[in-house]
Amino acid sequence: MTGTPWTEVLKDRPIPAAAGGGIWTPVLDYVSGGTVLKIEAEGDWSYADEEAARVGPGGDPRSPIPRDRLLNQRAPIGALVGKIGGSTASNGGVHEFVVGGYCVLEVPKDKGGALMLAMNNLTPPVDRHSGEIHVTMARYAPPTAPHPALHVAEPGPATND
Repeated sequence: MTGTPWTEVLKDRPIPAAAGGGIWTPVLDYVSGGTVLKIEAEGDWSYADEEAARVGPGGDPRSPIPRDRLLNQRAPIGALVGKIGGSTASNGGVHEFVVGGYCVLEVPKDKGGALMLAMNNLTPPVDRHSGEIHVTMARYAPPTAPHPALHVAEPGPATND
């Protein structure tokens, strides 16, 4: 079989460190439950004014900021995080996940909704952010199995039974 099972959905989409009009940046209007997405991210952004706060999509695992004060407690500050559902202004959604620099996400079957991305940040957020991460996303479409070969029956002699 040739080709890839991944279909590109978006390429090099900028996700700003400080989302305009809320915490989250809307990326896809709707993702159905059961969809499998590959998300790849690169670039850097800052979660504070200091040069040490400039990080890539994996965030800053050395930061002393307690994770229980962050938008997503499973990721370090500055990491790229996502959610399905909710609004651009709400902390939670119906499904939250960590992207980092690379993620393959299977949306739970009963959790469809808008896909949004953000910098993992303090809650409430602070306004000392700059930079952007660029995201490429692809949807998985499993290869279909080849159809079994059809065997055409040869016509036989006619019978009158």
